Amino acid sequence: MEKRDPSLIFAVETTFGCNLSCPECAVGSGLANRGKGVMSGDFYDVVAEAIEPHCAYAYLHVWGEPLLNPDIFRIIARTAKFSKSNISTNANTIDADSAAKLIGSGVTDVIVSIDGVTQEVYERYRRGGDVRKAMEGLALLAAENRRTGGAVKIIPQFLVFEHNRHEMEAFGRICRDLGLEAYFKPPYLREGSLLKPSDIPEYVRDNGSDGEKRAARMRACQNARNVFTILREGQAVCCCYDNDGQEVFGDIARQGVREIWDSPEYERFRSDVRNGNFPEFCKRNCLL
Repeated sequence: MEKRDPSLIFAVETTFGCNLSCPECAVGSGLANRGKGVMSGDFYDVVAEAIEPHCAYAYLHVWGEPLLNPDIFRIIARTAKFSKSNISTNANTIDADSAAKLIGSGVTDVIVSIDGVTQEVYERYRRGGDVRKAMEGLALLAAENRRTGGAVKIIPQFLVFEHNRHEMEAFGRICRDLGLEAYFKPPYLREGSLLKPSDIPEYVRDNGSDGEKRAARMRACQNARNVFTILREGQAVCCCYDNDGQEVFGDIARQGVREIWDSPEYERFRSDVRNGNFPEFCKRNCLL
C-alpha cells in the first residue's frame, strides 16, 4: 500500500441507476447514456485498496440510489476501516432491517432527500416516489440511530422549488419531532427545466448567467482541487457531471491514485479550470 496521505475526497459511484425518475437527475431524467448497474463488493475492495492511503472523506454515491446495491453495507463497512463516509438516499426502500444495517454499517453521514410532505407536492420532483415510504424510512433511521447511541449524522434534505416552498415549515417541524434538523437547499436546474426556483433568494442558485460570476464560480470548483471521482466501472473522471465517461483520466483498477491524479493530462485539466481557461466539457456541462 502507498504511504498514507489523506488529502483527497473521493466520490465513488456505487450504483448507477435509481428507483425514481427525478427530472433534474442525470439518471432519473435519462440524460445519461451508460448502462445501469452497480459496483460489486469485490470490485470495491480493489477501489478501496487504491484510495485508502489518500482518502480524507468518501462519498459512496454519485448519481443514483446507492441502497439499490446489494453489497452497499459491505462497501460502507470496508470504507469505515479508513475513512468517514456519506450516503445519499431517497429512503423509499428503507424498512426496519435496512435501517438497522445502514446505521450499523459504519457510515458517518446519511442524506435523506424528501422534497415535500404531501404526495402531490413531493412527486412533482421525486417522480415515482412515495412520500409516506420516505418519511417512514427517515423515522426508522432516526429511531435506530437514537437506539444505538446517535453516532450517525442524519441530514433530512429538502430541495426548495416554487412548488414546494409552502411545505418547508411542515417539513422542518416533522424533522424536529424526530430529533433531526432539516436542511434546505437550492436545486440545480438544467436549461429548459419545467421546474421553477422559489422566490426565496437564499434558496435560488446563481446559475452563472452573468459571465463574470460564472467564471469566478467555475474557477473555485472543488473538483479541480481535491475531489477524485470514480465511476462504477473504475474510470476516473473529472467530476460528477461526467455522466457518460467523456473525460476519463485513468482506470483505478489498473493505476494508482497518484499516477492518475498527477498525470500531465489531469493536471492540465484542473489547472485550466482554476486559471479560467475552461475546458469545453466544463462549459457545456457544469451546473455550478
